[in-house]
Amino acid sequence: MVPSLLIAAIGGAITGWVSWKVDNPYTWILIGRAIQGIGAAGAMPVVIPCVGDLYKDEKQVSTGLGIIETSNTFGKVLSPILGSALAAIVWFLPFWAIPVLCIVSIVLLLVLVKAKKQEGEVPPLKEFIKSIVATFREKGRWLVQLLCLFYSEFSFICQLYWNQSMTFMVYGKGVYLRFRYLYCHLVHIWLVKKLEIIKM
Repeated sequence: MVPSLLIAAIGGAITGWVSWKVDNPYTWILIGRAIQGIGAAGAMPVVIPCVGDLYKDEKQVSTGLGIIETSNTFGKVLSPILGSALAAIVWFLPFWAIPVLCIVSIVLLLVLVKAKKQEGEVPPLKEFIKSIVATFREKGRWLVQLLCLFYSEFSFICQLYWNQSMTFMVYGKGVYLRFRYLYCHLVHIWLVKKLEIIKM
């Protein structure tokens, strides 16, 4: 979790710095937020297995997972309020809160969480890659579909960002949305058939 928090802190620091020092920071804000998102995405999936490693009793594991999920929900409710309060002082101050909170989290992890030593041998890199490929062949159609959806959304945002005509924004949006859902549906059907052929 520590590397993921460091990545998130770096992304937040980049976003806060360019918002403070750069005249037109929009592109760098997107880059910093993307780096921050990569770090945040890597931290959360590790939390649940970590609770399972810390406790052996099922009741303690259930309690720990409940506390984590409650804290996660509480953070989602509280963060917009704190962000608004910080932005009322200086608009880019919420960006600087991210590396500060990440550093505090890293210190708390190093002090309070005692990771157990790994039991058993670590699988070789080749076998690990094979297991990832096998999992991707089995479940990857959903990931590819999400990537296609992300690409369509991102391309649409880029079109709006690079000053496309208002005619497209007003009248072309509905056509675009219909095309997007049709496109993702066709990609999904193609992937399902393709993966069925691979399994056979």
